[in-house]
Amino acid sequence: MATVYLELNKMETYIYFILLIFFIPVNFKVLLALNIEKNFKKEQIWQIKYAYIVISVLVSHWIASFLVGLQQFV
Repeated sequence: MATVYLELNKMETYIYFILLIFFIPVNFKVLLALNIEKNFKKEQIWQIKYAYIVISVLVSHWIASFLVGLQQFV
């Protein structure tokens, strides 16, 4: 299986990080509205916070990568 590396120039890297920083709080607010803490046990506060952070960073990375990749084709 071949690994494909996406080469980004300096401007695309800046755009990626700006989008990432923008989408992390947006995704965090969306996750808070979904109330995923009801899927955890009552006393697992740090696990809930960790899940919110990890999920919001992952989704933000996917969105930023998609938008930068989409910008390359336009």
